[in-house]
Amino acid sequence: MLSKCTYKCYLVILLLILIIGNSFNLFNSSYSEIISFSSLTVTITLLIFLIFKDKNIEDIQIKKSHNVFDIENNYMKLLDISPVGVFLIQEGKIIYGNPKLIKLMSYDNLDEATGKPATEFIHPDFQKPAINRIAYGLKHIGTEIEPLIEKFVKKDGTLLDVIVVSSSFMYKNKPTIQGYVFDITEQLQMEKELKEKNRRLVEQQKELIDAKNKALAADKLKSAFLANMSHEIRTPMNSIIGFSTLLAQNKQSEEEKLYSNMINSSCNTLLRLIEDIIDISKIEAGQMSISKGEHSINSILNELYYEYDTLNKNSDITFELSVPGKNDDIILYTDGIRLKQVLSNLLSNAFKFTDKGKIEFGYKLINTGKDEAIEFFVKDTGIGISQNDLKVIFDRFIKVAKSESKIYSGTGIGLAIAKNLVDMLGGSLDVISKPGQGSSFFVRFPVSKDGSPVDPLKEAAKTKSEK
Repeated sequence: MLSKCTYKCYLVILLLILIIGNSFNLFNSSYSEIISFSSLTVTITLLIFLIFKDKNIEDIQIKKSHNVFDIENNYMKLLDISPVGVFLIQEGKIIYGNPKLIKLMSYDNLDEATGKPATEFIHPDFQKPAINRIAYGLKHIGTEIEPLIEKFVKKDGTLLDVIVVSSSFMYKNKPTIQGYVFDITEQLQMEKELKEKNRRLVEQQKELIDAKNKALAADKLKSAFLANMSHEIRTPMNSIIGFSTLLAQNKQSEEEKLYSNMINSSCNTLLRLIEDIIDISKIEAGQMSISKGEHSINSILNELYYEYDTLNKNSDITFELSVPGKNDDIILYTDGIRLKQVLSNLLSNAFKFTDKGKIEFGYKLINTGKDEAIEFFVKDTGIGISQNDLKVIFDRFIKVAKSESKIYSGTGIGLAIAKNLVDMLGGSLDVISKPGQGSSFFVRFPVSKDGSPVDPLKEAAKTKSEK
């Protein structure tokens, strides 16, 4: 396509040819008029074309100008309705701020902010990074500038925490910085409050841990004190029992025998309580020792049977010992004294909470599916235990038996001691009970299939490793 300048050159050349030809009669007279007419026609045509072309170019320029104006107008409208603050900076000064920004900065209108240096709105501590950011943007037109956290100074002097995301571009033929302002004052305040809460939580946790450690230390000291005091009380108590036994061997009247028996009975009860206090103190202090060896189960059960059968001959309770076979016996690798103590505690409870009916204890061999186990049991037809009380039956100092017509003695640590001893021996202690229908306690230990001595703790560890 030929340019406007080319057409003008053609027009000038034709005019020169026409003028020179006519001046010097270069054309034959026969063609002179035709050539002159043709040249004139071409010249007029070119002039008309140039006039219209100029008009066309002017219309296009006007149209382009209108389009640019429309684009700028729409752009400013978009900025006006933006939900975040927006500003434009030219030559270091604010030339525009949208309504959201004006509201954030507590100004009444745009005129109050227009023309002021941009740094006037920034806290002095944050001005240097902002100036560097503006300089970088003006040097690299069309690039995004790294977002910055800043503090703006509002009209009333209060501070506003913001994040500014900005970029540079050409606006009205001038390098311009465009920035979007996000108010993060509330977020920072929430973050500050959260950090303070976390700090307080850490302090509280530390205080709780310190308090727990102090309580544990005090508990151990208490247990050690109780164990020592119980030992000190037990020594004179044994003397009282010894002398009361000697008195009983002498000739006494019926009244004196009654008094001697009452002394012995009370001393034995007190001695048993002292033993319980010593045991629970040792367990809490981690000083309870277990001494294992091979023990005959039938021997242990027979001893317990004769002891409790003698003590309860005059009661309305049927007391039975149940074993798999009279001549069969199992040698269990355990602490015989502690096992006997566990079963004794369970039997004492059974007799305590059963006024009449039946108490049965013994053992049986059971198959757990993978190994065999020996299960000791103590069953009674006493008052029973409620479902809620079953949840805390093995806790220390818990007495779940309640009756309006009878007061049950005890400290509430017998079952706790039994549970701890069974755990230390590598077994398990469970209970099934219903109010008014009695209770059944089960103590289970693993045994070998051939009946040889078994260490329950080692057997439990072996089973766990195989899983």
